[in-house]
Parts: sequence; structure tokens; C-alpha cells
Amino acid sequence: GNIIVNKLLDTIRDSSDSKERVRLIHLIEEMGEEAISIIKERIHINAPWYFLRNLAYIMGRIGDENSVDMLQPLLLHKDKRVRMETFKSITQAGGNMKGALLLSVLPQADQDLKVNIIEVLGKIKSIEAVSELMNMLKNKSSISKDHQISLQEKICNALGAIGSTKAIPLLSE
Repeated sequence: GNIIVNKLLDTIRDSSDSKERVRLIHLIEEMGEEAISIIKERIHINAPWYFLRNLAYIMGRIGDENSVDMLQPLLLHKDKRVRMETFKSITQAGGNMKGALLLSVLPQADQDLKVNIIEVLGKIKSIEAVSELMNMLKNKSSISKDHQISLQEKICNALGAIGSTKAIPLLSE
């Protein structure tokens, strides 16, 4: 069990052959839940970006709402590829926990991830996000005017999709 999964993960980390890495990832996926605790132990911010991206990918396939929280630190990783793969995995496997998990990193997220998070919060009708989204809409940030307008549009769309009457006065302005 653990020895095999660790060996497979070591090979994924060290192999330069992409076909081999894909085959090994599929083997770990077939192991399912048994691999989750070992993957959790292997998620370290200082690990190579490509390895972390692969771990996030695997968790999107075998994880669920009870295990996806282990990916939260990767949403703020310095490498965009890691952040985006982690985001995809959380939206796939996060179940009822994805809203709270994504909302917890929204203030620190980079611009691209922020937009993606806001869209998902609207799609899942996250009532918990209404206050934060309203605050973001009120606050004029230091980002460029084009990004500001785009972000405001996404926030308005998300608030509209959520349908909270609390946001009506702000949206009417």
C-alpha cells in the first residue's frame, strides 16, 4: 500500500518521460481513497511545481469534500499552473466544501484566480460569499481600470446568480 504509492509518487516526481508519468497517475487514480493520506503527506509548498500540479490533478480525481481541503495552500502557490490545476480539482471534487474553501483564499488570490473563484461562487449560489463579494464591489482596488471593470462585472453576475436580496441595494447603485 503506502510503500507502493510512495514509490509511484517518487517516480512521477523524478521522471522526465511524460507518458510514464501519465501511466503512473492513472495507477494511483485506480487505487482511489487509499492514496489520499499519502498524497497529503507529499504536498509541500517547496516541492517542484510540476509534482504539485500532478498531486492536485490526482486529488481532483480521487478526492472528495472530506479530503479536498488539503489542496487549499496550493491555491496560493507561486506558480500559476499549480494554482489553476488546484482550482480545477477543488471545483471537481469539493462538493459542499468548495464554496467555503474558495472563499477562504479569495482575498489573497491573484487576479485570474479571483475571477474564476467569483464565477464558481455564483454558479454554486454561495450565500456565504455575498458579504465578501459586496465588499469587493464597494472597494476600489489599485488594479488597472480594465481589470477593475471586468472584476466588477463578474461580481455583479455572481451576486445576481446567487440571488440574495441583501445585494439588491448595492447592485441598484
